[in-house]
Amino acid sequence: GAIDGLLELMRTGRSRGKKDATLALLNIGLGNGHQAMSLLKKGTVLTVLELLESEHNGDDRELSAELVALLGVLARRPEGLVAVISGLARVVPQLVQILVNGSDDAKERTAALLLAACASSDDLVPLCPHLSSGSLSADLRRRLLGSPLLLPALKRLVVGGKPRAQRKATSLLKVLQRRSPPPPPSSPSP
Repeated sequence: GAIDGLLELMRTGRSRGKKDATLALLNIGLGNGHQAMSLLKKGTVLTVLELLESEHNGDDRELSAELVALLGVLARRPEGLVAVISGLARVVPQLVQILVNGSDDAKERTAALLLAACASSDDLVPLCPHLSSGSLSADLRRRLLGSPLLLPALKRLVVGGKPRAQRKATSLLKVLQRRSPPPPPSSPSP
């Protein structure tokens, strides 16, 4: 069907085709819940993560912003949020780069997506008991906090972003601080 063709265009098309396919899938995802489920069943999250991860798309800020927007739409459903959380850790460097160099809208979407993934994951265990979402979110938070660019980018967003971006960045910083693992105990000096 149409979704399969759009996913193939995202994987193999040229830059303009990938952007157009991403926007088309974004519009499908914004439709009714059945359409969003179809996107999830067809593996859209994996395709989006692979595109974000690919090195030649790191320079395409517009495509990266649309890919994050598509992940955000898919993450609105519990099943989609689980799929997104399962893969976000692998694209942390790309997401941090969007927070550093992206457009204002891309930064806002990225902060919102990361907030949803880091804050909501503990609530997903009853929905998907086969997953240990706590470990998924812990891995994501660990990778995020391991990026030296993340905290400065979020702090810049808190100070100079649009109001919604400021709220999302502030909330994400609180979630990361509240849920970050304690530092390892220091060993006594010999």
